[in-house]
Amino acid sequence: MNQAVRIAILDINNNFPNQGLANIIQIFKNFKNTNTEQISLEVFDVRYKNEMQNIEDFDIFIASGGPGNPHKEGFAREMPFANLLNGI
Repeated sequence: MNQAVRIAILDINNNFPNQGLANIIQIFKNFKNTNTEQISLEVFDVRYKNEMQNIEDFDIFIASGGPGNPHKEGFAREMPFANLLNGI
C-alpha cells in the first residue's frame, strides 16, 4: 500500500463519556501498531463542537452513535452532517 488509509471517527456522543468510542480508537491504534498497513486516524466531535470533515479527505467513516434524539431538532450541525451522510 502506497498511501495511508485515512479514517475519520465521528464522535456523536455530545461530550458524554463513551467506552464504545474509546474502544473504536483503541482497536485502530492496536491494528496500526501491529501491522505494516499505514493508517491515519482523526476524531471529529460532531455534536458538541460541531466539527465536520471533508468527505474527500477520508476513505473510511465510523460514527460512534450517542445519546439524544437522532431526528432533526434545529441544531447547526444537522445539515452539514446530513450532507456528509448523503455524500458517502
